[in-house]
Amino acid sequence: HGDFSIMNLLPATVISHVAEDHPALALVQLQVGGTPMLARLTRHSAWRLELAPGQQVWAQIKAVALVG
Repeated sequence: HGDFSIMNLLPATVISHVAEDHPALALVQLQVGGTPMLARLTRHSAWRLELAPGQQVWAQIKAVALVG
């Protein structure tokens, strides 16, 4: 998993990703087990990661709260 401080790692599958209204952000829809999850990241990061539907990824969660 590399050298980083995030301790919450979940295996996930990319369902889709779309550009947000903000010019620098993308929204990625993930499936984590049976739970859908949305991730917001920069468009540059989404492009660099070459995200595609069906791709297996690790969701790295660094947050003080999750909204459900």
